[in-house]
Amino acid sequence: MNVRHLASLLILVSLPAFAGQSVRNGGAAVVCHPGTRSEKIALLDEYEAYGDKAFSLHLQGSNVDEKLSQLLNRMARLSPQRAQAYRAVFPTLFNPTSSIDGIFPSVNDTGPLHRVIEDGCELQQAAIQVPRSLQPSGRNVLINAKLYAKMSEDTRAALLMHELIYMELANWGTTESSKLRSFTAFLSSPDFDKTTASVFIQKLYAAGFATYEYGGLSLSFVSDTGEDQFPTFYDADHVRSATPVFNSDFTAASQTFHLAGHIEFAPSGLVNQIAVATSTKVKLNSAIVEIPDHGFVSLNENLEAIATGYSEPEISNSSASSTQENVKMVKTTTFTEDADGKILTSVVTRAAD
Repeated sequence: MNVRHLASLLILVSLPAFAGQSVRNGGAAVVCHPGTRSEKIALLDEYEAYGDKAFSLHLQGSNVDEKLSQLLNRMARLSPQRAQAYRAVFPTLFNPTSSIDGIFPSVNDTGPLHRVIEDGCELQQAAIQVPRSLQPSGRNVLINAKLYAKMSEDTRAALLMHELIYMELANWGTTESSKLRSFTAFLSSPDFDKTTASVFIQKLYAAGFATYEYGGLSLSFVSDTGEDQFPTFYDADHVRSATPVFNSDFTAASQTFHLAGHIEFAPSGLVNQIAVATSTKVKLNSAIVEIPDHGFVSLNENLEAIATGYSEPEISNSSASSTQENVKMVKTTTFTEDADGKILTSVVTRAAD
């Protein structure tokens, strides 16, 4: 099964429900001139993206909590549900004040490096994610206390953000952190506030996330049939069409629908058409119309139903020559209402795309 498809099916369960899962991953740091007065430390994520500039990373805030909050606020602009979930799960994952002294072995999840580590520098394991049953503290992330104590507040915040993101991705099958590191560095970029929705969604996809958000809805990178599905756009900040997380809820026309298939947005960002996962009755002005599984509902700017319908496959035989072949057709039935409240039905049959 497509891993993103599995993730899109499971994403309806909140992140805290996964906090006890068994994952063994963790963030790495680049330590230059260890044990000397010129020792300096950067998260590998930042070092790969910015080189020496990673050692002087500067986030807003005076302490690690404020700096981590800034990273989450950046995420919240384009992925508010994910940022909210990260804030909720953070206290259950780790507690840096009770981090652990000792030798932290590499968990070998680094994957391909995107920058050569310069002479005099080395990689050290900064954190490890382990099952709760193995920890007296009940946390999921163990922090390398000696290394953490030497980090700047900015590097500490970036490390904690790395672990939060990895916690989500590891549940969906990620086993190495190379793509994740690029995303963490992207969040830390001073130019992030200029990021458009389309670029952010592309970055999520590249990092291995299963879902993204737009217009207050959870959307999936995978179709109902398990194929990768990327949204289309009107422009850099406005989605035209997308795939909702299967069976997720959407409230419109004074009722809640369970979504499937596809969803269409107006240029303004408002939803203007949805497909439903299961058969449902829809109020169409003064009438009640029933549509089958995967039927669609068109909406006006007030999220009131203005049309409903459904599509179904048909097979017809055609013979352009002496050889017959099956041609796939789609019959679309649409219901609308006229000024007198009468339901009008139209049927269009066309060749399938």
